[in-house]
Amino acid sequence: YNFDFKTIEFFDGNSWRQVDNTTRRGRGIISSGNTGSFVTRIESVDLASQGNSVSFGDNTLARQGQGGCSSNTRGIFGGGYNGPVSPGVFNTIDYVTIPSGGDAIDFGDLTETASNRAGVSSQTRGIIGTGLAGGGNSNVMAYVEFSTIGNALDFGDLTVARYLGAGLNSPTRGLFAGGYGPTAVIDFITIASTGNATKFGDLTVARGHGAGCSNSVRGLIMGGGPGANSNIKDTIDYVIIASEGNATDFGTLSTNKWWGAGMSSATRGFIAGGYSATGTGSGSRTNVIEFVNIMSSGSAVDYGDLSEAIAASAGCSDSHGGLGGF
Repeated sequence: YNFDFKTIEFFDGNSWRQVDNTTRRGRGIISSGNTGSFVTRIESVDLASQGNSVSFGDNTLARQGQGGCSSNTRGIFGGGYNGPVSPGVFNTIDYVTIPSGGDAIDFGDLTETASNRAGVSSQTRGIIGTGLAGGGNSNVMAYVEFSTIGNALDFGDLTVARYLGAGLNSPTRGLFAGGYGPTAVIDFITIASTGNATKFGDLTVARGHGAGCSNSVRGLIMGGGPGANSNIKDTIDYVIIASEGNATDFGTLSTNKWWGAGMSSATRGFIAGGYSATGTGSGSRTNVIEFVNIMSSGSAVDYGDLSEAIAASAGCSDSHGGLGGF
């Protein structure tokens, strides 16, 4: 307890930070994706309870493979694709106002046209990284300031070019974990600055298509696989964001699963939709939402259902680890 400022503080491994104990809605957003066709639909869930998703609005484009990140009021979704027909792959950034709901609005453009992105964020800044651009894996990261609208700016480069990594964040650090190559590499950045990423450690299994979620202490990587059509995992890994090192086994999902949307509150981590596989095949789309308690370990628990089976959606929330609290 800081008697000078009358605040509760914790040490994040680098400095003392105030505990953010502001009550938030705890709303998760699942944006667009593929139901067998590309859709614009956005849905939301109440992260503090259990139940089915409800309609939120529509994206400006029907697409899959966006990167999602958020402040406690704005969610942004960048990049993605909707097939081989021109333009097919996008650099478009959309935003939504999380507390109110409604259709997405154009925010600006990313620095490159790419799909299969991941996002990390603090309360003020969102960074989109990993991707598939021009037929090759990308190491480019770009950032925006949530309080404005406009085009993204270059942030720096990842240590390994890849696509479909998982994004994790504390108020100070952003982590991009795994990705299709496949790679086990976890990189980290300091969100408030710019520059190239530094290696953090490795996942327990090299894989992409995992869903990321975090509070301000722990980051989780849920599901994924070495490839889109083989060896899909039910694995959940975790890392301590303030330190560096390899990931540790957390538990398992209800089934082998890849390309679900990750979301989190200060206490819970979620994976919504994705492809559910019972063997070594790619599996079928699912509408199942699962969650875990981030600060414990164990198997995921059923939360409820999305309105339709969907995969390759982007997730974000108004209460994740990048916004403080634990």
